[in-house]
Amino acid sequence: MNSIHDFALPLPIIKKARQFAQTFAADQPDPQKSEQVYYNTLAVWVMRDYLQLLAIDTDLESGDSWNPMIRCCSDVADLVVTGLGRLECRPLWTDQPTCPVPPEVWEDRLGYVIVHIDPSQRQAAILGFTQTAGVEELSLSQLQPVESCVAYLHHLQGAADLGVQPPMEARPLVQLGQWLQGQFDATWQEIAALMDGHPAFSFRGLEGLELSPR
Repeated sequence: MNSIHDFALPLPIIKKARQFAQTFAADQPDPQKSEQVYYNTLAVWVMRDYLQLLAIDTDLESGDSWNPMIRCCSDVADLVVTGLGRLECRPLWTDQPTCPVPPEVWEDRLGYVIVHIDPSQRQAAILGFTQTAGVEELSLSQLQPVESCVAYLHHLQGAADLGVQPPMEARPLVQLGQWLQGQFDATWQEIAALMDGHPAFSFRGLEGLELSPR
């Protein structure tokens, strides 16, 4: 049986990300909280780098995870996607089949991505995406490929560009598997139009990555 890690998207963790994570962790009151903040920061940074490769704008400093007061008293790993909302980036640094998702981040989120941090802390793997959580232990088997997150964000951006911002609970869940099987619906027709000609939408891994100049 294939592991979810076989379909994960690997990305490097740059030195600057580790430096920020170490700085944030050093401000915490105990070792457990320091570890939590350290890995939360790495997960957010990795997802920011991935979206940046796809020319999706984010704002690190606007997130609660970048606010020293909030990250000290809350378990948050949010990344603000400009003009859309917050994407929760939950870190995982073990080989467990589930990832903790604290109740405090079950609301006010566009969705959830799970980022596995390699023991070397030099590489990460984005394991997948889900639009909803609602449980304290999220099964990795429930995740969709990270590409579905990108498609979902483009769908929301397209709606926002048209002046339409549906309520969070009314936003359709993107079913990447149906699309791959050719089962197109109205949502995917909109996404296809938005993604037409978009660079690097379907790339996986770092090898062979080619981005068109912006």
